[in-house]
Amino acid sequence: MIGENEAAIEDCSRAIELNPQYYRAYYGRGAARSYMGDTQGAIEDFTHLIRLQPNAYIYYNLACQQYLNGNVAKAIKNLTKVIDNSYNKSYVESLDYKALEIVSGTYKYSPHASYYLRGNIFYELGDEEAANEDYQEAIGIEAKGVTLVSACDEYGFWGRGLAKHRQGKREGAIEDLQKAAEIALEHKNIAFHQRVSDLLTEITSSQ
Repeated sequence: MIGENEAAIEDCSRAIELNPQYYRAYYGRGAARSYMGDTQGAIEDFTHLIRLQPNAYIYYNLACQQYLNGNVAKAIKNLTKVIDNSYNKSYVESLDYKALEIVSGTYKYSPHASYYLRGNIFYELGDEEAANEDYQEAIGIEAKGVTLVSACDEYGFWGRGLAKHRQGKREGAIEDLQKAAEIALEHKNIAFHQRVSDLLTEITSSQ
């Protein structure tokens, strides 16, 4: 599996050499690097990608890698950009919350995933009030029709599962984290799959 990621990195690097503006190659290489646990390499690629084609989905992915890399200040900053720019007035006024989804190419992103992730960061920083505010915002969006994190987003299920765990919702947390682990394995996101599996073991063995 790691061999496939290494091959993807090599292929994308060659594509970038031929065309430094080829944004899909930066995404592919950044994703492959993140799957191998190279969060810094992923951050570099996603940061460059934002210069080429800024959108909520890439900011969200960048924030996920920054969080995993321990740079919580930058993660919060980028998640706030996503929240402020994607969950905007036109969506709110439409009241069509089932359409509350940012689409970038073939990739789909559900805005409430950013609230869960930012809330988790606030929680870890000891600001439970801010964390709960973000959790409630995410729950509020879901209550109006957006019931699922995007089916291809392992980070989204992980963020929501972690939030449920911290709110004492054990069964819901386990369900989301199992889904996150499943998607991570499908994506060959080995490093993250291990992180989620460790958290699942911790939760399931605590009772």
